[in-house]
Amino acid sequence: MDLLCITPYYDYYLIKEIMSLNSKTKFASISFHLDTTYFKSNGIKNDPGLFDIVSKLGIRQKKIRQILKLGEYLANLITYTIRLLIKKPDVIHIQWLNLLTKTRLEIHLLKLLKLRGIKIIYTVHNILPHDTNDRYKKVYSKVYKEVADNLICHTDHAKKELISNINVETEKIKVIPHGPMFNLNIEYDNVESKKNIGINSDEVVVLFFGIIRPYKGIEFLLDTWKKVSDERKNVKLIIAGNGDEKYLNSLRNIISQAGLKNIKTNFEYIPTEMLPIYHNAADILVYPYKNITQSGALLTGMSFNKPIIATDIDGFKDVLRDRYNAYTVKYGDIENFKTALINLIDNPETRKSIAENAYKDVNTKYSWKQIGIKTLDCYKKSI
Repeated sequence: MDLLCITPYYDYYLIKEIMSLNSKTKFASISFHLDTTYFKSNGIKNDPGLFDIVSKLGIRQKKIRQILKLGEYLANLITYTIRLLIKKPDVIHIQWLNLLTKTRLEIHLLKLLKLRGIKIIYTVHNILPHDTNDRYKKVYSKVYKEVADNLICHTDHAKKELISNINVETEKIKVIPHGPMFNLNIEYDNVESKKNIGINSDEVVVLFFGIIRPYKGIEFLLDTWKKVSDERKNVKLIIAGNGDEKYLNSLRNIISQAGLKNIKTNFEYIPTEMLPIYHNAADILVYPYKNITQSGALLTGMSFNKPIIATDIDGFKDVLRDRYNAYTVKYGDIENFKTALINLIDNPETRKSIAENAYKDVNTKYSWKQIGIKTLDCYKKSI
């Protein structure tokens, strides 16, 4: 259940595998507002509950769209609650509770469903909302300890944090990894992909790709890139993805005021069919995050057989081994980040070795088939 369609791509890959194992599974979600036919065109039926209108109206004003989607969400939430009380499922798997920072309505409704004997599974994508410190720790702790019968998190680090910081019982937590996304087997090689996005074939491309948010460390990347581009000329940094316009403008100002060279920004929604092209055009992928619980973007990058440089934050430590399947650097260490970038820029054989190890790991340890099997097993054991 992802009634506001917060993570459409993750939802699709997960529900596709679960439905292949259990035909009785239903997917509760509205349409994705940036690609309203995404689920249907990929063979997945989504059921919003009552309304699925706002996403399809093409409303460009974010505030207006958010207000209308809130009303739609409340209507769908109440509809689903009534429907599930009447026709009881064994398990409800919640991806996001969207009102927790404003109201406890969702908690009350889920407790009502629990009284009906329905088991609640909750995926902990983020232990607490990004950039909020402990402001909402109390209400999220209530969900983790009193509402959810089982929690799914994506890394061992997240499990340890739930136990140590939230005091969740160990037995409630199941670690099931995130999987890679968007490797659609589009037959573009590196040169063709570079041409497709307007990059010279002889340039070494460093790519940051994904939703652009403050916790992802773009400023750290830009500070480092100034030094790299001063020392290496035949390179190009691409930053591609959408985000809050105020934050994007602050990044534009940094780039302009610093006089950064050899950089291309595409601050907008990137259609699904273009995602493999960007990744195939890249020679190096970077994930300079300040912090994160887990990252689907990282696993997606690994699946494209590209070398990676990432920060050595806890959310990456389950996945990455320095100098084996990635180069890892301490967040804020510009000199070390620069050295890692130049090393990979100058050494194609090192790039190849790092990329191959990452590709092997993601295909053996993080397959969606295994993720689907483990998730369904979690459902069965909760009943």
